[in-house]
Amino acid sequence: MCAQEIVLERQVVGSTGYDRQTGNTIFQYTVGEAAVATLMQPTFLFTQGFQQPQVTVSSHIPQLPDLTDFIVFPNPAISYTTIRFTLVVPGSVRFILVNNAGQIVYSEDRDAAAGQLEYRIPLEQYASGLYYLVVSVNSSKKYTQKLIIQ
Repeated sequence: MCAQEIVLERQVVGSTGYDRQTGNTIFQYTVGEAAVATLMQPTFLFTQGFQQPQVTVSSHIPQLPDLTDFIVFPNPAISYTTIRFTLVVPGSVRFILVNNAGQIVYSEDRDAAAGQLEYRIPLEQYASGLYYLVVSVNSSKKYTQKLIIQ
């Protein structure tokens, strides 16, 4: 008796099917005609069974951040705070200070070169409380830190 390798290729006589992409995942399935008996010919092997769904996950390439090493100090602050970060790509940077009620109380736009940057924001005119300091880079990505003003 001689052993022979048989390579099975996924094939089915489809009666219906479905295909949908959700996020980065593609779902595909086919409802096949059930086989009643096993049929073996020299070129193929047909067995009783059902079609397994095929699930394909597409690869998602994460985007690099526009800024890194984002720190706000001193925090809590009294008269000023300093924002320090490294800008990965040159671009337009917007600094926004938002109070706890969600109101923008300070906004400043700057064009900046890539590299480590430091900006000081005066705080004497703001009431004590919790604020959010938002740094927006090129009007697309936003980075947020809590800031307590005493």
